[in-house]
Amino acid sequence: MALRYKLMYEKKYGQKGQEKVTMIQIGAIMDGKDGGFIMKLEMMPTGWTGWAILEAAGQQRQAPPPPQKNDGFDDDIPF
Repeated sequence: MALRYKLMYEKKYGQKGQEKVTMIQIGAIMDGKDGGFIMKLEMMPTGWTGWAILEAAGQQRQAPPPPQKNDGFDDDIPF
């Protein structure tokens, strides 16, 4: 079975205003028979809300793009 995705949990820690985030692998998703998928949940973090992130196997997470400067003009206005 080929590993397709890592099942990741985003854990926040630290004090308010100085919170940090770490990613913890809690399972994996692999190719199954007949074109389906198989999920293996290896652990359930305490306080987990049930939401997980699928990270493609063999790829690293990229940092989000820097915020755009708001010059006060809204280009989404259609007129």
